[in-house]
Amino acid sequence: MDPQFFSPLCDLSRQMGLISQNQLNIIYDHLAIFELLDNDLKSSQNYGDWILSNMDICWRGRLIETLFFYLEANACQRDPDNAVKALRVLYHVTTYCTEIKMQHISMFSNLFVVLKVVLELTQVLDTIVDCTLDLVSNFLFSSWMIRDAIESSGLLSAMLNKLDWPPGTDVVKQNSLIAKIGLLLYQFLRHKTPGPAITALEKIAKTLAALLSVNQDLTILMPLLKLTRLVAEHQSATERVMIKTGLFANTASLVQSPLYEVKYEAIFILANTCQLYGRVKRHNLYRLPPSTLRYIHHLFLHRCMKIRIMALHLLTGITDNRAIDPSLMCGIMPMVIRCASELELEVEVRVAAGWTLASLTLHLNVRGMAYFMHSGGVHAMCYLLKTVQELPIQLIRNILTAFIKIWESYRYLASHLVNILRECGIMDGLQQYMDSPNHAVRTLATLLKAHKGYDICWVEVLAMLNID
Repeated sequence: MDPQFFSPLCDLSRQMGLISQNQLNIIYDHLAIFELLDNDLKSSQNYGDWILSNMDICWRGRLIETLFFYLEANACQRDPDNAVKALRVLYHVTTYCTEIKMQHISMFSNLFVVLKVVLELTQVLDTIVDCTLDLVSNFLFSSWMIRDAIESSGLLSAMLNKLDWPPGTDVVKQNSLIAKIGLLLYQFLRHKTPGPAITALEKIAKTLAALLSVNQDLTILMPLLKLTRLVAEHQSATERVMIKTGLFANTASLVQSPLYEVKYEAIFILANTCQLYGRVKRHNLYRLPPSTLRYIHHLFLHRCMKIRIMALHLLTGITDNRAIDPSLMCGIMPMVIRCASELELEVEVRVAAGWTLASLTLHLNVRGMAYFMHSGGVHAMCYLLKTVQELPIQLIRNILTAFIKIWESYRYLASHLVNILRECGIMDGLQQYMDSPNHAVRTLATLLKAHKGYDICWVEVLAMLNID
């Protein structure tokens, strides 16, 4: 390619006083040298080192923009050597240049648009795609501003479209692309303050949902689930990003997978999705589909202790964050109660079930509470207080609060509750909690001991415990 082709750009720089004629001649000489470079990686690195040593001249002389032209003009031709050389040189330059220069290249040039065009070509060598993705990775490691520029230029969409494989695509090639683009998406999602735009999260979520629905290979599923887990951690728009895109539904079904790794990741994703920080607004009430309970129904009796604990914590999170109406949980209450009873051999599981039962007690309606007590929920919480020696203080507080809540809010169940507490020896053992160093536990135990469930000033309890 004749270096004189670029003389208008360079002459404009010279006329504006940005570069002298001697410096312009140096640029022309090195454009000619670029044409003669071989395909050896070391040659591209040496050329990149010269650019790094003369960065200001190369930028003012439009040498870097010329490399963009080489890339765009040659990526789809039969002899794409110049495109590969340009990508390797740019990769080396962006690997070792300063962050300011990185921002200069990304913000004040059309590089991202050029890379988008390259990835959108229908006939392009895999080597060019790999080199392009490597170059993008250097920019994503830099800052959230460059991340947003990648999304606004359309480069993110072009990368995601690369994951839309035609039928019959080689599995090895799929794994290679998922590994490369997955790393890029990981870097894209890792900046959380500020986080990515909601539109970007939606694009990623739609792509992941489509891939999860058609892939069963473990080597493909696991990277996809890890990316889904990162998406779920951005709670700025859970309904738009996780639910309406179908990503949540496709992930929830994987909880039933026989593979432990898949099940573990899927549970984590559900737990991240149900979390909301701050007050739960009215429009966020019961935002998860009730069918989620059907997927986790079997987890409470799983042979793996860690899975049982995770399932119980998941249900606690769903209840506390009001993601699903607790009145729909009657079908799984007996299994949760079983996890807190003497039938469960592992103490860690019983403690996790205690958190879940206390949470359910604070959120159930009248009909659900009657069923809860009839199924042995209060007996199970009493069993925990009597048998587990070192319960967390917060759990003791939650259980005692649950007892008071039943007494105050469900008066027709109060006498039944008192009988259960006496039968289980809780009323006689309240003194140990009245002597607790924790102020909230002492207050709750004193209320239970003094009033035996009647005429409790619930407003005062709320004020003392700071419960909303």
